[in-house]
Amino acid sequence: SSDLAALAVHADLLDGYISLGFPVVLDHFAGGGSGDAISAMHWLRLLQAMKDHPIYVKLSAPYRLNSAANATRLAQDLYEANPSSVLWGSDWPHTGGSGNSGRNPDALEPFRTVDNAQALAWLQATLGHETRWSRVLVNNPDRLYGF
Repeated sequence: SSDLAALAVHADLLDGYISLGFPVVLDHFAGGGSGDAISAMHWLRLLQAMKDHPIYVKLSAPYRLNSAANATRLAQDLYEANPSSVLWGSDWPHTGGSGNSGRNPDALEPFRTVDNAQALAWLQATLGHETRWSRVLVNNPDRLYGF
């Protein structure tokens, strides 16, 4: 699927990201993974790079992850790797499709119906303590983007 390909691409580009010398932000859980051996290897490489380099990952659009991925576990892994490098993103306006092959580029795709309050409740439940989700929602974006 495209999600597994995204994780593999990010893993292949990690040395390049690191060499840039400025923060890099990967959206959609950096593509996540499905737990197979290859995606697990890529995932571990990403988590290790986040510990030592300015690589940020957005917890955005879990619905775009591979169906075998566990968004809660992925979010917790990312937070444990580096609590200062995790951001939340709404993925608004929730466009259709996820880059999968077989899509018709001439066809209009409907927007997804997403309950953002429910998405934030998921984040709160996933991260637990208020200081954790406050870091992801407020402190980390403030430090990274300067607002």
